[in-house]
Amino acid sequence: MSTCDSATFSWTSFSNTPVTLTVAVTNDRSTQNNIVFRQAQTLLVTQVISTNTSSTAGSIKWPIVDVPNGTYAVLAFQTGNQNAGMVESNLFNVTEGNDTACLSAASSSVS
Repeated sequence: MSTCDSATFSWTSFSNTPVTLTVAVTNDRSTQNNIVFRQAQTLLVTQVISTNTSSTAGSIKWPIVDVPNGTYAVLAFQTGNQNAGMVESNLFNVTEGNDTACLSAASSSVS
C-alpha cells in the first residue's frame, strides 16, 4: 500500500456477538517481535482508524493512508474495556506513493 491511497483491512470474527472495536495502525517496535529493525531512528507512529467498528463487520476501510513509509501492524481491541485482549495483524509495508500531501510536515520529513 502507498501513502495517501486508501486501504481495506479484513478479518474473520469467531463470535456472533458483536463488540465495538478500536482499530489502529502502528510501527511501535514492541508489536513487531519478528522483524529486524532497519530504521532505529524511525518516528513512532500510531494512527487510530476507528473507535466504533463492529467486530462482526469483517472489514474496515482506511480512507487515506496518512502515515509515512515503513513497516506497520494493525491493532484491534475492545473500545472502553481495559481488561479485553488485543489482536495484531501480520506486518505490512507502506511505501511512499506519488502523493504525499496527506502527510503532516513532521512525519513526511523523517528519513
